[in-house]
Amino acid sequence: MGGANSCLMVAVTRDQLHIALQFPFNLMFMPQVWDLEHCIRRRDIQSVKLGPSRWIRIEWQQPGSRRRAFRLRVRQPDALVQALG
Repeated sequence: MGGANSCLMVAVTRDQLHIALQFPFNLMFMPQVWDLEHCIRRRDIQSVKLGPSRWIRIEWQQPGSRRRAFRLRVRQPDALVQALG
């Protein structure tokens, strides 16, 4: 339960989706308190849905944990959805 406005870095690699706070926001305990940093294996991603107003809902399940979801609003939502396949 947290939010960030124009301070997240979202990167897709061959194997992972990285979501992290940019400097200087990553210096405090905000990432842990608001659950804003994630490193998600692409094979764990269950769904990627493009919603209204450029919102993207990403659902994943890591081994041994409950199903998780993250909602992002990015500048290029179609590119992110395409990159995640």
